[in-house]
Amino acid sequence: MDILLIEPPYRSLKGAGPDSGYNIALPSLATFLREKDMEARVITCDLYEEAPARVFALDYAKGQELYMETIDNDEHPVWKKIAADISSVDTSLIGIVFLTPMIHSVEKVIRIIKKTCPKIQILVGGHHPTFLPDEVMKNPDIDFIIRGEGEIPLYELIKALKTPHPDFKTVPSLTYRDQDKVIHNPMAPLIEDLDSLPYIERDLVINCDYNKHQGHYFNTARGCPYSCSFCADKRIWGGRIRRRSVRNAIDELLMLQKNYKIKMVDMTDGTFTYDRKYLIEFCKEFVKNKLTVPWRCTARYDNIDEEMLLYLKGANCQGLYFGLESGSEKILKAMNKKTNLDMILEKSEMVYRSGVESVAAILLGVPDEDSEDLESTIRIMKMIKVDLFDINNYVPLPGTFYYEKMTQEERDKIEWKKTGYKSFGNCFSHNVSQDEFNHYLMQAYGIAKTTMDNFIAQNQQTA
Repeated sequence: MDILLIEPPYRSLKGAGPDSGYNIALPSLATFLREKDMEARVITCDLYEEAPARVFALDYAKGQELYMETIDNDEHPVWKKIAADISSVDTSLIGIVFLTPMIHSVEKVIRIIKKTCPKIQILVGGHHPTFLPDEVMKNPDIDFIIRGEGEIPLYELIKALKTPHPDFKTVPSLTYRDQDKVIHNPMAPLIEDLDSLPYIERDLVINCDYNKHQGHYFNTARGCPYSCSFCADKRIWGGRIRRRSVRNAIDELLMLQKNYKIKMVDMTDGTFTYDRKYLIEFCKEFVKNKLTVPWRCTARYDNIDEEMLLYLKGANCQGLYFGLESGSEKILKAMNKKTNLDMILEKSEMVYRSGVESVAAILLGVPDEDSEDLESTIRIMKMIKVDLFDINNYVPLPGTFYYEKMTQEERDKIEWKKTGYKSFGNCFSHNVSQDEFNHYLMQAYGIAKTTMDNFIAQNQQTA
């Protein structure tokens, strides 16, 4: 095998299973390599632990403590299962997806690899090493980083490794060592024509039973046109959108519908609804091609309208995920959300009336937030028409506006082992204490629980 791609365990270490059996990026890379006559496979480590895919967010937040315990427990079964699978695979290169909150899980998997098969070379990719390559390369067990989009650089790296004397200077987007010096090669151009990429072969995930895991991920685009202060997507994708043709996306969905039992398809686009013309054409073709799979997508309050909702509902869209984030006009402006409270309340009412289910994401604890701002968010949560809430606390991600504003001293103090989007162990607001912040988190989770209970009760009445 040319490369084994690994998604480290994370959700399962906090007591929850994955929503899907795969991270869409890894089977996408493996499929691209297969088309180039290279052999690649994927392991989703969260599948090792039997856990429900859906647990109430409060329990998941409390699960951060379980995560911390498991990271430090070398005898935990998940680490032994990872070691056993690595031992059974004949490869000289392992690639690991590296997202910031899972730093300790990534490092744990790397140590297991080196202990189990010391000669295997290790590659990491993803947002964290893309923005902090020098810091990541301080780990001597990491041989390579691919920064940004992965398909072309990964193919070129494997080609180089197959030669007797690899020349890494020609591999775009690669970070590597030349003796004691860390080298960052120029970035590869982005793939302009996403239709040129093969449909993802999800069976390349070697440890997933798709009869059991019937949630699937899907994307129609790469990039996001927005610049939220807490998100790095605009920087990692160069600030522009590349989108598959509607025909190409519909044909892959037809393939999915034919070959898999599907409970839900989740669109992973940064904002699926940003292009009104594309959305309407997609929905029309969805119906015309007799697709029946239920699906959900990301949306924004500033680009949704009643006609779009009619098309979405007609095309079996089961849910919209909105970034409400805050009930404070001051914080919405600081986040660069391009929304306001009047718009949010008006559009949420419109979506609620349409019958398309909606989730409002709440983000608490950004640096400028104070108790008055938090009170405003609790207040709007009690006012807004929405089916469910997704409560998150702010995490300072490299590559974001907020992270760039931090001092090095502030960055060095981050305790990543207890820091998560759902955790009671991290607070990055300059204006409230951890205890005060947790008090507001509990209020938010309480409102979310009541909203969820009402949603379940209404569904049971109409069933």
